[in-house]
Amino acid sequence: MKKQRGALHHAALASTIAILLLIGSAVSPQAAEQFKLTTPIPPGIAMPDTVETRLGTLKFFDGFPDHPTVAKIYDNLDFQRAVQAYLLALAPVNMAGLREGLLTVGPANVTIPTFEANMNARSIFLTANATTPYTWIWLNLHDGPIVAEVPPGVLGAIINNDHWYRWVVDVGLTGPDKGKGGKYLILPPRYEGEVPDGYFVARAQAYEMFLAWRTFPDQTGNEGSAWRTAFLGGYSLERNGIKLLDSSSQYYFYATGVTPAMEARMVGSGSQYALAFVDAAGRPLDVVAATTGSLTLAA
Repeated sequence: MKKQRGALHHAALASTIAILLLIGSAVSPQAAEQFKLTTPIPPGIAMPDTVETRLGTLKFFDGFPDHPTVAKIYDNLDFQRAVQAYLLALAPVNMAGLREGLLTVGPANVTIPTFEANMNARSIFLTANATTPYTWIWLNLHDGPIVAEVPPGVLGAIINNDHWYRWVVDVGLTGPDKGKGGKYLILPPRYEGEVPDGYFVARAQAYEMFLAWRTFPDQTGNEGSAWRTAFLGGYSLERNGIKLLDSSSQYYFYATGVTPAMEARMVGSGSQYALAFVDAAGRPLDVVAATTGSLTLAA
């Protein structure tokens, strides 16, 4: 294991040096003495003696970094990995906070916190809608499958799967019950028991997650041209199977939960999430900037 770890460290060091050489301003080494069997080396192949980078000056001798250069590059690798670890942890930390908050209200599975009124500026919540009441339930499958009976006319999802906000199933208007309500049978990981008929079945990949839905008032709203999608890379925040780290970090820094329904275009039942930014007069900021050529923000 130590040999493998050492090899990985050397590989990372070599890769980092190669990248720094590409982005740095290299100082070419002095022309070496020529011998009969000297092999001509094309420009850019041989390691220069010094390379100017954002980390400072890196020094090499016969292609090998000196001790201060090695230390500097390893320090940079540690810093970069720490930043990535922080960004990747935004989603599970978000979920851990939600779990802690819900379980302070009561035990899992049998406690159903429902907001009696809409949220407002005093609600300590990430990006909750201020137009619809919420119901949030923490589910625990360690003791086996559970049944969740969803009322008609709601919009929601069972979300989590290993605390990374990986979607399980929609419920309500965008779910298999089509807004009519119904009983959802939620199975724990690797469940091999009998699955009875008469349920909407959802197979989870984790033992704990939350079920949430929104209840709609009897009214409609209008959308304007200022609306923009909240997702880059779709609800999975991916492109060509690759996680978009900036998009994921931006989303989970301010939002809670994600499902396919949040970007689905289903007239009358969808929940396509969008953002709009307007000035004090209600004008879209992109329109203001395009017509005036400038944008003034309040102090």
